[in-house]
Amino acid sequence: MEEELLKKYLETINLRLIRLEQEIKFLVSTSGPRKKTLTSRQQAVLELKKQGLLDKQVAEQLGISRSYVSTIVGTLRKKGYSV
Repeated sequence: MEEELLKKYLETINLRLIRLEQEIKFLVSTSGPRKKTLTSRQQAVLELKKQGLLDKQVAEQLGISRSYVSTIVGTLRKKGYSV
């Protein structure tokens, strides 16, 4: 009797986990900042910022102004990227 209750309980948990997994997959596929495309310049800035470089260092490495890097960083943040 206890074994049957335990099996039913585990089946219920498993079904809930499957539903939760499906819901998470749906939410990830239909939303999120990564769905928005980035320009090649934005991608370059994002990669360098991920490496821990400061805006000034990113600007020097890419040959662009520091204020332009700041603008790109702001745009990336609006798109949901953490930089």
